[in-house]
Amino acid sequence: MVLTSINEQEGKLNIHFELVELKFVSHTIIEKERYDALKQIKSGLSLYEKLFNFTSPKLDTEVWREELVQYFIEKSSYKPDQIYLLKKLQHINLSDITVTMSGSADVYCYTSNLTESSFQRIDEGIYLEKIDSQTDNFIYTRSFILKQLQTNEQITPDYEELDEGYLIDIPTGIIDDEESGDIVSKDSGVQVKDENFGKTKQESVKEPDKAQDEEPDKEPRNVIPKVISSPSCYPEQAALEGVSVTYEDTKEDNEELKILI
Repeated sequence: MVLTSINEQEGKLNIHFELVELKFVSHTIIEKERYDALKQIKSGLSLYEKLFNFTSPKLDTEVWREELVQYFIEKSSYKPDQIYLLKKLQHINLSDITVTMSGSADVYCYTSNLTESSFQRIDEGIYLEKIDSQTDNFIYTRSFILKQLQTNEQITPDYEELDEGYLIDIPTGIIDDEESGDIVSKDSGVQVKDENFGKTKQESVKEPDKAQDEEPDKEPRNVIPKVISSPSCYPEQAALEGVSVTYEDTKEDNEELKILI
């Protein structure tokens, strides 16, 4: 996401591009995801510096200025009182345009408050790591997210309790793993007791091979049941229950701007 702002100062135009990368992650992968976000920000800043470096004009600099103006017009990303800025951006000398850039990796951690983190705490539930002069890494914790949703963090989801003997009533036969669990064999890492352990060599030889006497398709298997319990309501769901979102159409008629430019 790129936030663009244009303002006029002493007859010159100042353009600022702010690149924002959003992440909504669990605390178990927060380090991996935030480094990925910072990598994306670095790549984006490098590209924008190459395209919109108006202080050192190149052969395609004029083309990218026209593309920028056209983008604003097509997306209607301006207010009526800002039309004159777009007109000035199209006709002003390139030497009178100043471009600045910044990047922000905004990481939202929905599973933890990160109380043991070493990041700088700037507000309740908000941490900051200053990467360099252009890039910041903001980290928002679970408490901040729930506060914005206007719900209580102490509310916990309810889980259905299993009946007594639930695990006892499960048949010992072969069960489809997609419905009831994963079939565990000797190759799965489950330790199996060696019946010949502690016996002499002669005693172990006399023992009949039970595996050969049994039919292959009737080999006993251990089954680990898969228990899935669905919570009735999470705090995030309770906060948004009954909320309807409406979007206001703010698209302005840009025919006048197209004629004037």
